[in-house]
Amino acid sequence: MVGFDKHAWKLLILPVAVLWSGSVWGVGLDQEALTRLVEQHLTVALDAAGDGLKAERVFVRQGTEAGEGGGTLDLLFDPPADALRAGRVNLMVTVLEDDRPRDQVRAVVTLKQERKILVPRRNLTRGEVVGPGDLAVKLFTLAREQPELLGPEQGDAVLGRMATRTLQADRPLQADWFELPLAVTRGDRVRVRLVRKGLNIETIGIAGRHGRVGDAIEVRNPDSQRAYVARILGPGQVQVMMP
Repeated sequence: MVGFDKHAWKLLILPVAVLWSGSVWGVGLDQEALTRLVEQHLTVALDAAGDGLKAERVFVRQGTEAGEGGGTLDLLFDPPADALRAGRVNLMVTVLEDDRPRDQVRAVVTLKQERKILVPRRNLTRGEVVGPGDLAVKLFTLAREQPELLGPEQGDAVLGRMATRTLQADRPLQADWFELPLAVTRGDRVRVRLVRKGLNIETIGIAGRHGRVGDAIEVRNPDSQRAYVARILGPGQVQVMMP
C-alpha cells in the first residue's frame, strides 16, 4: 500500500475535482454553490491527510460565472503545506473551465484539529516528580495550532521530571512545565568520584549549591576545606575529572 503524502495536495485534489464536473452552458456557480463544493472537496482532502483537521466553516466571498460559450467547470486548490492548521486560514481556489484556469476565488476556512495529548491522571503539585502511572492520553479538539502541547510519543521526556507548577488532572501538558529534579542540595554530603589516569577514587564532599544531573557545582572537602568543581552524576553523586 502506498502511504499518503500530506504535502502532495495537488495530486490528491486533481482527481477529486474531476468528480464534480458538468456542462454548464452559460450557467456559473453562485456563492452558495461554490462554497458547498469547496467544503466537499476540502473534507475529502483533510480526511485523507489524517492529521485530525476538520473544516468547521467554509466561506467563499463570491461565485463564478461560466464563459460565453459555456463549458465544463472544475475546481482545483493547492494550498501550501503550512497553510493547513487549526484556526482561520485563507485558501485560493482555481476555477477550471474545460481544464483551463479561468478564475480564482478566495475561500475563508475555519479549521479545528482533533489531537491526542498527554494529561496528568491526577493533580500534581509543584515540585512533584512524574511517575509512570501519572500520565494518560486524552483526545482534544483545538481551535488553534498549539505545537507546544505534548503528544503521546513524548511521554518519556516527562517521566522522572519535576513539575514547575501545579498541574490539574486531565488538562493538556506542555514541555516547559517540567524540569529535571534536584539531584543535590546545598550542604548535602555527596559521594565524590575522582577519575585520574585510569584510577577511580571515591571520597566524601559537601555540595556548595543545589544542582541537577549534568550540572557542574562546587564541592568542598570536609576536612581540608579545599574546594573544587565536580559534575553531578545522580542523586548524591558527583565526579571530578582530573588530568
